[in-house]
Amino acid sequence: MKWTWPFGNPAREAKTAWPLAMLSEPRAASWGARDAGALIRDGYLRNAVAYRCARMVAEAAASIPLKTAHRGAGALLRRPSPETAPAGFMEAVFSELLLSGNAFVEAVRLPGERAIAALFPLRSGAVRPVTDARGWVEAWAVRGRRGEERMVRRDAEGWSPMLQVKLYHPADETMGLPPLAAARRALDLHNASADWAKSLIDNAAKPSGALVYGGGGRMPPDQFDRRKEELEAGARLVLLDAAVQCAEVSATERGLGLIWRAQGSEAVTSLSFDSRETLPWAPCHLRVRAGQASWIRRGRDIPDSWTFPEAPNGGRFAAEFDSGSGFAGRIETEEPACTVPPGTLALRVAEIGPDGRTGPWLSIGPGSPYL
Repeated sequence: MKWTWPFGNPAREAKTAWPLAMLSEPRAASWGARDAGALIRDGYLRNAVAYRCARMVAEAAASIPLKTAHRGAGALLRRPSPETAPAGFMEAVFSELLLSGNAFVEAVRLPGERAIAALFPLRSGAVRPVTDARGWVEAWAVRGRRGEERMVRRDAEGWSPMLQVKLYHPADETMGLPPLAAARRALDLHNASADWAKSLIDNAAKPSGALVYGGGGRMPPDQFDRRKEELEAGARLVLLDAAVQCAEVSATERGLGLIWRAQGSEAVTSLSFDSRETLPWAPCHLRVRAGQASWIRRGRDIPDSWTFPEAPNGGRFAAEFDSGSGFAGRIETEEPACTVPPGTLALRVAEIGPDGRTGPWLSIGPGSPYL
């Protein structure tokens, strides 16, 4: 395809457009939520790396033997509850701490006894704090399997059957910060890569859903029947013009929202440029000293190289002055300099081309210390 440089031939030309234009629309990255439920769902339940990391840390921490001289505490460590083994109890506590930043253990007493009979680890997602007017935790609400809530409070002596173990959170005084929250972006990238790879496998390694036709003939019956079945099953594709071709998608376009625009193969697009080669460039280095303004001419006939001598800085220039009522005053000069009238608030200069057209303006605005 031959491109027409906009500053070249001023003649009007007509080009035949391609039948398809694909435009990529960049969008901001979308990151997952950082709450405990989302981290557990996207990390522990969906990501093998996050699952294995949490398991290794929890198993290693639970394997450390604990010793105590207290008979009651030793009995609880050996048998936290009738249904829970010591290793499973400690792994549950450490796993909740890693996944949500909080671990909750509830102590149970038998009626009429002061000694603790059993310890039960609770899911952090089923426990929420109940705070007073000052923000201090006065109770814990525990949600049951059927959605009902029960309140766990301190007794009259100040003892609380609920123990919270939390990791430090710089922005929350009540709940801890889950370690997976800091790795949320890496987790999203890993999951998105896995989803993309799986989608390529499901679609026979064809990253695009567009079928581009670029020649004569018809689609073979087997391809037509297969595409029809895919459409009825919910597949999304774009079918354009003649013979099936592969729609190429670059690596930078993968994963971006695509906008498709189709035109007929006989459509004509006209591109015209109005004699850009005769339009002067904007001057540069505009400055005012002692009531005298000066600037430097720029143009395509001036070599842009340190090795060439400086070209003549001549031409026709227009200078306009604003004294408070707009750019009313105007002078034309053949030198890149002029006298600034007293009381000027703003100044702008431009070069006048050989056909009389004025090029882009270079200005010094109101309030500038250079005026």
